Amino acid sequence: MIITMHDSERYGYLAVNGLTMSDDFVARKCNVTITEYQQLLHELEQYSVFSRTSDGVIYSRKMVRNQADRKKNAKRQEKFKEKKGNASVTPTQHPSSSSSSSSHTKDKDTATKSASVPSTSAPSVVDNGLSATGKSSRMPRPTLEELTTYLRGRNSTIDAEAFLAFYESNGWKVGRNPMKSWHGAVRTWEQRNPQDRRIGEVQHWREIQLPSKIL
Repeated sequence: MIITMHDSERYGYLAVNGLTMSDDFVARKCNVTITEYQQLLHELEQYSVFSRTSDGVIYSRKMVRNQADRKKNAKRQEKFKEKKGNASVTPTQHPSSSSSSSSHTKDKDTATKSASVPSTSAPSVVDNGLSATGKSSRMPRPTLEELTTYLRGRNSTIDAEAFLAFYESNGWKVGRNPMKSWHGAVRTWEQRNPQDRRIGEVQHWREIQLPSKIL
C-alpha cells in the first residue's frame, strides 16, 4: 500500500486518476486474497494508521505532510535564489586623500589597541554535520544499486525498491528513533515470513508504525 501511495500521481493517496482503488484491485497488488486484505485493512483503520478523504480515498497523513513540506522548501529556495540574483552591488566610494589619510591613521590606532587586548570571545563553531569524533552523525542512506548488491550477496528475496520506498516514506526511522544501520533493517525484514513476503511487509509496517501513529 505504501509503494502504491508513493507511486500515485497524488503522492500519499491510494488512488488512480483521482479515484479510490477497489479492495479487489489493492489485494491483487499486495498479492493477498480479498479476505486477508480486508482483515488487515480493518485492523490498520481500527488503530487510525491511515485516514480517508470525504470521497473515501485512503491516504497517509505523514506522506501528505512530507510532500507539503517539500513544496514549501522548494518555494523558499526559489525565492532565495531570486533575491540573491537581484541583489544590487553597492558602488565603491572614492574618498579624498585627506579623509583617506585620516581613516588610515584611525585604523592603525584601532589595530594597535586590539592587539594589546586579549580576546575573550569564545571560538566559533562550524556545524559541518560531524560529531565530536569527526564521524558523520547521520546514517549514510543506501542507493538502489548498493541495496540491490547487498541483497544479492545475501541471496535475499526482499524487494529493494519496496524497502527504499518504505523507509523514504517514514524518514528512515525505526519506531520513533532514527535508523542506525540499514544493513540491520534488511536482516530484520529477512526474519519475517519468507513464504509470503507481501504479508510480511504489511505486518512489519503495522508493528513499527502503530505505536507512534506516524502516518
